[in-house]
Amino acid sequence: MVLLELSDVHAGYGGGNVINGVSLTIEEGTVVSLLGRNGVGKTTTLRSIVGVISPDRGTVSFDSLDISGFEPHETYKQGISLVPEDRGIFPDLTVSENLRVPLVDTDDERSIAEIYGYFPKLEELQDSKGRNLSGGEQQMLAIGRALRQNPRLLLLDEPSEGLAPQIIEDVGRAIETIAEEGMTILVVEQNTKFALDISSHAYIMADGQIVMDGSTNELRDDEERLEKYLGVHET
Repeated sequence: MVLLELSDVHAGYGGGNVINGVSLTIEEGTVVSLLGRNGVGKTTTLRSIVGVISPDRGTVSFDSLDISGFEPHETYKQGISLVPEDRGIFPDLTVSENLRVPLVDTDDERSIAEIYGYFPKLEELQDSKGRNLSGGEQQMLAIGRALRQNPRLLLLDEPSEGLAPQIIEDVGRAIETIAEEGMTILVVEQNTKFALDISSHAYIMADGQIVMDGSTNELRDDEERLEKYLGVHET
């Protein structure tokens, strides 16, 4: 079943479009990556999904409901959670306090104990303030906080950015575990290897448009176009 569908979406800021005619579909229970160099419109695409910006043209449908004009609190209630690139944790609150902040509006919320199950390091640090966490620990906390709602769709904006290789592996394993439980995930990334390793399908953006998509295995084999659009020589 198609859970999320973008159809010919145009959106931007101050009257200028950043994305022009983006169309993509995400099947329920899958992990999909949206890849591209910096500045091609990946984050704008996420913002148009959650309602931070409204499309100038086109539609965003979630479980067959047109959510194109929804505000962020309305898309959140529909079951869409975004982990932004800046992570958005509260620096003066402890880990456990950060995990208690989300307004959970569902009967099947995930408990804080469940979040610690995905990220054992957070349990060790539950009394530490957000500002004292490493980048990787902050990323785990941001994902954990988004999971409290038990969303139907989890959006991750550059989850591997700035992290050490071992921490990237830890975050990747946690994402794979969450996906194995049936959660639908859209990952925006510049780290091609990380993204292709955790997803089954990927879309590639350039200049505000989708220029390529396919299964991750298909994309790995298309080295010429990966080099053209992403600047990678191998994955």
